[in-house]
Amino acid sequence: MAPILAKLLSHQDIEIKTVAYEIALKLDKEKVLRQLSSLFESSIMENRKQALLLAPILDDSSVFPLLSKIFLDDSVDDLKVRAGELLACMPSLERLKLLYSGSHLSDGTVRKGFEILWETVEQNALQILGFDKTAVETHCKSVSINHEKPEKTNDYSFQKIIASKSRQPAANLVESESSPKNVEPPNVPRKLDMDEWTLYILNQSDEINKLTALEELSVGPLSSGVARVLYESVSNDPSSVVRDAASRIIQIEKSREKVGMLSRNFQFTPEAFKALIEGADSITRQLLLKSIRKAPPKELIDLWRNQLTSEPSPEVIEAGLHLLARFGEPADANFGIAFIAFAQAEVGNAALDLLHAQNLELFKHHVGAFLESNDIRKQIHAVRRLRTVDPRDAMLFLRSLLQSFDPLVRQKALRELLLIPFSEAETAYLEFISVESQPLLLVMAGLGVAFNPDERLPLKIYNILQ
Repeated sequence: MAPILAKLLSHQDIEIKTVAYEIALKLDKEKVLRQLSSLFESSIMENRKQALLLAPILDDSSVFPLLSKIFLDDSVDDLKVRAGELLACMPSLERLKLLYSGSHLSDGTVRKGFEILWETVEQNALQILGFDKTAVETHCKSVSINHEKPEKTNDYSFQKIIASKSRQPAANLVESESSPKNVEPPNVPRKLDMDEWTLYILNQSDEINKLTALEELSVGPLSSGVARVLYESVSNDPSSVVRDAASRIIQIEKSREKVGMLSRNFQFTPEAFKALIEGADSITRQLLLKSIRKAPPKELIDLWRNQLTSEPSPEVIEAGLHLLARFGEPADANFGIAFIAFAQAEVGNAALDLLHAQNLELFKHHVGAFLESNDIRKQIHAVRRLRTVDPRDAMLFLRSLLQSFDPLVRQKALRELLLIPFSEAETAYLEFISVESQPLLLVMAGLGVAFNPDERLPLKIYNILQ
């Protein structure tokens, strides 16, 4: 069935292709959304045209951000008009604003080529919303004036976004009919400050929210206020999972201090490293590897090459591969091939790094297995490296991780998204904000957007969240 379906998905006849995509959508919605998203974002006009023809098979929440981007940003007016026609099929007050913004000039006149589209918008607004032509124009022009003066119109805020999202019940919970509606929790932070939100979440009762906060703390030094709450979490939290996660972060902090002392005047020979890491946790090992600043002498690198030919310890193998990736030569890629299929994720990732550094063609050949891995550590690592070679494909894989059912996977993917130029990542941010329910992840995404101000973003976000 799969090979036949694959052929039909690439069929030239759009009707056959549409039926094939409808079938594929039922089998693997996430994969189909990735494929269609890549068509919408393609630099080839014909691909974007195909995407618009296939758009009706998607549900409204999935297709809206894609159509909005085409309508507002595409360079081809015919495609903008087609996207506008699809958006106009289900008008709302918010979509009227979007359609007006994209089809009118600053003086309020309809853009050339958009006249029929705007007539359709007005007809649908009358039939579905009960808005006559005058009401539509009055509504949209007032919005347009405000849009041109954003300092007076920011009637949305990330605080409102996060508060409204955090009130939504989790997927496995049912909201009680007696639950108070639209009641903001006390002491909710009033700005996008990671420390404030982390402290706020650690003092709440939701286990998943706490785990996202703890995951974020694992990647950076702790402030004194957060550290105090963290120590309390270790001993007082009713969840053993939270207590274990908090204990791990405390261990990371101790390891950072330990590595600072160990790395002074340390000779990075295989034997010395093996003795140093005996009994050490994985965090200490990782931090010790990152502490190497200068290229070792050639004789020392040769020692590591010899060690790798017979070394049984995964920890020492990882260190050797790490060293060769940073300070080795193209021939060392053979060591990467030797260990690329190693079961332990840290070793496999170090082998992939070695191929990435010393032989890009071999890297391209092997990175696919990491992207398909069931180990999120391998997937994320592969996406990070692929981004330097093929940003478009890397983004497709990253967006699939951003849609994961596991909030901790989404969080790791979001952390990678924050490293990508905003011009390439804007659609992914908007899609993420439109569906995310975890408060801290919304704060992270909000910071990513806030650091890249654009006068068009407030309206786009407002429309998505309605």
